[in-house]
Amino acid sequence: MKFSIIHEKTLKPNQIEIQHEDKFFPHLTKSQEDYIEKEWKKSKKKVENRGGQLFNGDLFQYINSKVVKNGLKVNVASTNYMMYVVTRTKEFTNYFSKSEKSFPLAVSISIITSDNYIVLNKRKGVDLDEGKFHVIGGFMDRNCDFNEKGLPDPFHAISREVKEEIGIDINVRTTDLLGIINDNETPHYEFCFRTKLNITFSQLLNYFENSDTDGELNNLKKVKNLPEILSNFIQNNHDKISATGEAYLLLLGKKQFGQSWLDKIHILKSKN
Repeated sequence: MKFSIIHEKTLKPNQIEIQHEDKFFPHLTKSQEDYIEKEWKKSKKKVENRGGQLFNGDLFQYINSKVVKNGLKVNVASTNYMMYVVTRTKEFTNYFSKSEKSFPLAVSISIITSDNYIVLNKRKGVDLDEGKFHVIGGFMDRNCDFNEKGLPDPFHAISREVKEEIGIDINVRTTDLLGIINDNETPHYEFCFRTKLNITFSQLLNYFENSDTDGELNNLKKVKNLPEILSNFIQNNHDKISATGEAYLLLLGKKQFGQSWLDKIHILKSKN
């Protein structure tokens, strides 16, 4: 499988506790550091040749998580985007087989409009999954995504990402965390959120087209949030959806339409 669903639990901000250990991952030898610097420059050049840009950034390293009585407890450390880009490659694994990897923590969200559309996007100028469907999201930023207690806050992170990418503010009080998924192909973990808007998809598109966004998205796409339409979209676009994007849509569909909907998806996919 391209992905794993780690947790399935609907939670609000006060039900999530994230503890940050000030420890950097991965621990590297000098030869590994030199290799990473060299490969990072190559990766940046590849993206630039496609008309994009690649920036390093301070991220949170996922360590572990567990369901507790009042919600979810997550332990994280520190990493950065350069480490993620290079240590996830087969070349790095073959060259440094026993090295630690970077497993950064990201956030993604299903935005559902008032006319019942799920908002999707296709990214441009990125190093992964360019041109593939995904929901809105990005990595948690170790420099700014904290709550009033100074703890890492995924709700702050997803609010920031939505504002940066499509130019709107979401209401955290009506936003739920649905679970955590893992991308097994380019290993990282994602908090998966859901929120509902009081505007239509056309109105949202107008906000997006007239807002000063970060330019990561080509345009916004939509899929009707109905059982058969969503299942058909997933199956017909299986190779055109990012690993975590597909995992997220399956998780969302299960939450809304039940286990029988998910079981039918897997039966149909096995026949294709």
